[in-house]
Amino acid sequence: MTTQTSFTGTVRQMWDTRPPRIPSEQGGNAKIAGVCEGIGVRYQIDPTLVRVLFVVSLFTLGGGLPAYLLAWLAMPRYGMSTAPAQAVARRKEELTPPERKERSTGWWLIIFFILTSGLFTSGGTLASTGILAIMALLAAWWALHLRTPQPPAGL
Repeated sequence: MTTQTSFTGTVRQMWDTRPPRIPSEQGGNAKIAGVCEGIGVRYQIDPTLVRVLFVVSLFTLGGGLPAYLLAWLAMPRYGMSTAPAQAVARRKEELTPPERKERSTGWWLIIFFILTSGLFTSGGTLASTGILAIMALLAAWWALHLRTPQPPAGL
């Protein structure tokens, strides 16, 4: 495999090797949806640390919840290749039954993201904190990817 050095190449590689959600019914130690568990397994860090960072972001930046919802939207369930956001973007008839469940989850996540992010309000601190938290999430993902560009075997 060749090393991607361009920005777009790195972003493409990040997306292609993004972590899966590992819910508790699939053997993970998930507390909600398996987002933190999946990030921890993919980037070989303690999932508890990831959970703490989301909670700290919730109380300091106020955007930990929308950042978590965005991660949930972008991460496919373990063993699947379709994330909830991708399932929403496709026609219902093209989806398998498990992907249809992800589609309905995706719609709920989008609604909750809109309500909690503040991105669709007119100014104010809610919008800026939501943007800060999302930028922090993306920067952390970038740093984790640079540290561990290849997922462990089995993911």
